[in-house]
Amino acid sequence: MKRNLKLKRIPMIKKYSKLFVLAAGIISFAACNGDADVNYASGSKEAPQQVTVREVKNQNGGAIIYYTLPDDPNLKYVKAVYEMKPGVEADARASYYVDSLVVEGLQRGGLHQVKLYSVGYGEVWTLMLKLRLFRRSAIHWSMIKPSRE
Repeated sequence: MKRNLKLKRIPMIKKYSKLFVLAAGIISFAACNGDADVNYASGSKEAPQQVTVREVKNQNGGAIIYYTLPDDPNLKYVKAVYEMKPGVEADARASYYVDSLVVEGLQRGGLHQVKLYSVGYGEVWTLMLKLRLFRRSAIHWSMIKPSRE
């Protein structure tokens, strides 16, 4: 008698599983309809305020740039653009939740220019803040007066 109950349940399970797959397909199709795309920048088209550089700490082949964040709700992240070696450009990014940025991969000594940007939610950048870092030895850096351009 128990065997007959099991045989009667199998078609019912198959019927409900097909219905479940059909409902899941309809819901996922309806969720994908629309013009919203997560890859497009959204938010204010206004540039956020620029960060203020506090300190530059030395590292082998790079530096850590410490900055003060502005009180701007539009600030999404901070971006640094620099040349690792002549002709090879690199960038480093740090989110709104941290107050430092690591610049690494600088192989040669001498003067290095780092361009620091504040980026908003609409992917709008601020004016560039230039840092000129001078590498005297493998671990010695000094920041030369930042300038806006």
